[in-house]
Amino acid sequence: MILLFYNTLLPNAIEPLFEQGRWYYIIPLILGLLMWTRLNRKTAWISRYPLAFYLGIATGVAIPLEMKAKIIEQLYGSVGLVTQMHTMQAGFWTVFNNTLILVGVFSSLIYFFFSKEHTGITGRISQLGIGVLMIGFGASFGFTVMARVSLLIERLQFLLFEWLKISL
Repeated sequence: MILLFYNTLLPNAIEPLFEQGRWYYIIPLILGLLMWTRLNRKTAWISRYPLAFYLGIATGVAIPLEMKAKIIEQLYGSVGLVTQMHTMQAGFWTVFNNTLILVGVFSSLIYFFFSKEHTGITGRISQLGIGVLMIGFGASFGFTVMARVSLLIERLQFLLFEWLKISL
């Protein structure tokens, strides 16, 4: 409690409130103090209000950031492949690689499109999407295994050659 008071409450709430005259700091201070009502069974219900307020703010901040980072930036990357092929005088292999990536992204997205049954052409495209996803997951898993094995090799070399002083 003492560390909480001197490291958090005093510099972040009390000093700005009284010394710097920022009176709007009273709102987070009151909400923070209301969180302590959880310690008493009779007043524990009061802590739901500041908790709901904090969750609403956190959600309002996090959703746009997550959308930008995980969806919009991915779309820019995919559309960037098309513009790269169009604006540059791209060679055959650049066009081939970018087309292959776009087909893989499109087929993977079709696999996760559950509004239409996966029969006919949609089923074949979703099967291709499954293959693309499996290749991606396999490459990711292989890279993880390769990294762990290289760490093991480095540790064994240290133990054998530097710590135990074994020479070949």
